[in-house]
Formats: sequence, structure tokens, C-alpha cells
Amino acid sequence: MRDALFAQHSRTSIARLFGSAALMMVCAWPAVAASQAASAGATADDRAGQACLDTLSDASLSRVIVSQRAVLTETNAAVLTQSALISQHIAAAARTALGGVGDSLPTGNELGVWRQSIEHLPLVIVIHKDGPFTWHRDRGGVTTNAKLAAFYERVLHSIPPDSLWMVWPDGYAADSVAMRLDIMSDNPYENAPTMRATLFPIFTAQGLARTSAAVDVHVDPPYPQDATADSIAGRVVMAVVIGTDGRADSSTIHVDEPPASVLATSPMAHYYREFIDASRAVVMRETFRPARIGGCVIRQIVHLSFDYLPRRKPAGQ
Repeated sequence: MRDALFAQHSRTSIARLFGSAALMMVCAWPAVAASQAASAGATADDRAGQACLDTLSDASLSRVIVSQRAVLTETNAAVLTQSALISQHIAAAARTALGGVGDSLPTGNELGVWRQSIEHLPLVIVIHKDGPFTWHRDRGGVTTNAKLAAFYERVLHSIPPDSLWMVWPDGYAADSVAMRLDIMSDNPYENAPTMRATLFPIFTAQGLARTSAAVDVHVDPPYPQDATADSIAGRVVMAVVIGTDGRADSSTIHVDEPPASVLATSPMAHYYREFIDASRAVVMRETFRPARIGGCVIRQIVHLSFDYLPRRKPAGQ
């Protein structure tokens, strides 16, 4: 159970609007809008959390929703949009196969107890530019839930070959698109409407309920004075471990964006460092609801992004 629990890599997002009220009172116009998004995954260095997880029994299980998402290596927006529609079609077929009617969620008890957070199906679905869709089992693919994989094979067999297709984007060179399916027992996109739209519920099952770390007490960052004077915008992305006490571990903070190369060479580096300092101060002052699995509190890595956007000075000010 240990590997399944700590191999999870889910994502969740938290949309926020930061305003610098004190600064607005003084200057009448500068402010900062910083949206913070957090992606999270359980960390393997949490010994106390692991000890708790190892004691979990079936009595710790609850009813969870299991959902499906498509996974592609493509970046073409039109392909990604249409792949979500194809995934939705497959999800509907899966619900029907389990006895679901319309959008109602059937129970998937026959597919086993859901202790893991994610299952990568060893199946490859190929949408062809000219011709019906095909699918095959990945010879190198492995699964911890053979019943789930066999179930999806039956679902794909039941779908008419000409019912999964897409309008080929202009200028798109490839003559086929390959996609895989991830089956997930949590909703890492709960606070991210755009991503949430690509996750389709399939069934309910007995499993370990999971909640990701989330901001509990927000702190408004001051907009850096130099950046304010020059109306500079900036973006900071940093990773940090949120402890079981709901506080950020300062020793784990790592700045992902802007990268070190930009800080070393960009003429805007001074402003970027101001944004980094402001973001770091916010993270250390905020408190979080720690991540939990089946009631066990665990340490978790979150990736936080801050977008600083100065407001224009109103006319006449």
C-alpha cells in the first residue's frame, strides 16, 4: 500500500485576488492582483504520515468518486479540446456499462477497493485523421488494478469504431493522435474550473478520501515599491512543503519561475527579486489546511504561482 499511496501526483488550484489596501490608500491607484495556484503531491519523507497510513484498515474507507481524464503529449489547443470531448464520450460509455443512467453515478464495487489516488490505464487510444479510432494494450504498461483495466477494455470494445473522431486542425501535421486515460479517486482540480472541465466522474467506490493542502488564512502581499513606481508586472512560481502543522517549511522553498538564468541576466532582475521576496513573505505568513489521506495528516509539496498586475492610474489622478 505504501508505494500506491506515496506515488500519487495530483493537482489542485486555488484562485485568489490579492489587493494592497494600505498602498491604495496612500497612492490612490497602485494595487496588486496575484492569483495563486497550487499543485500538490504527497512527499515520501513524511515518516509520521507514513506510520499513520500503514495503520489504516477498511474501517478508514469512505465512499469516493472515481473520475477519468485524458492524457496526451500534444499541446495543440484544438486537439486538447477535442480529446476532452472524446474522453467524455468514453466516460459516458463506462457509466452505462456499470448500469448508470444519464449522468447518474453507478457504484463500481466490483472493480475493487480504491486505496490508490490514481491508476494509469495500460491502454492507448488512437484517433486517426482518416479512418476509425483504434486502441491497443501497452505491452510495457503495468497496472495495480487488473479488474479496472479489463473493464475499460470491454468499454472500448463496445464503442463503435466510427464514433470517436475529431476535426483535424488546419496545419496539424500528424495523421493520428494517441491518448491514454488516468482514473483518479480524488478531484485535484476542484478550484480550477478550466481543468475541472476535463475530469469526468465515472463511479463511486469504497476508498481512502484525500484532501490536498489548501490556504486557510490568506495574507495580502504588498506590491513592491520599485515595481509600483514603474508599473511593472511579474510572475513568481515557487514550490514548498506544507507541514502537518499547516505551515510552510522555509527550508524547502524553491523558486521555479523566474529561473536563475533570468535572474542572472535580465535587466528586470531587480524587480523579479522584489516579487520573489514578496511572495516568499506571503507563503511564510499564511497558514494552510494540511493534506490528509484517510484521516491521516501528511506533509505535501505545493507549487504556488503569484501573478502581480499593477492597476493603471485612473484619469485625473
